Amino acid sequence: MNLEAINNATNYLIELVHTAPSAISGTILFFAAFIEYPLPMFPGDTIMIAGGFFAARGAISIYLVFFMLVLGSICGSISCWYLGKIALNYKWSKKFFYFFVTDRQLQRIGTWYKKYGAWILAINRFIPGVRSAFMFASGIVHMRLKIVIVWEQSLL
Repeated sequence: MNLEAINNATNYLIELVHTAPSAISGTILFFAAFIEYPLPMFPGDTIMIAGGFFAARGAISIYLVFFMLVLGSICGSISCWYLGKIALNYKWSKKFFYFFVTDRQLQRIGTWYKKYGAWILAINRFIPGVRSAFMFASGIVHMRLKIVIVWEQSLL
């Protein structure tokens, strides 16, 4: 997929958020927030900002925008956390995973999360494109889901 196609798709979704009934606009916003986690190259932030812009202009309810973006973000972060949690449970996923990460690196990640875990999740909100990696890593080190959700969503 080239850059022009991504730009056209983003513009189409923004126009749809603006013109569609609230239920469809809210669904688009939910999926924009959700998809950012498993597919970090998806321009979800642009669609989220458009949702806020249209809410400010009265085209969609600010409460609907807020609710759908928070819900989508929580669901997306949980999905990446869960994928990390099960990453080393299956033979095929271990092979794939260890292609990218060594045991030594995995131990360093575990130590890093034990020492700074909650702060890592809060800070990652400001680093677009790597949120999914942080969520995935928190699942790998079996960080408690409750802590992950609270700290990941604390700075929305």
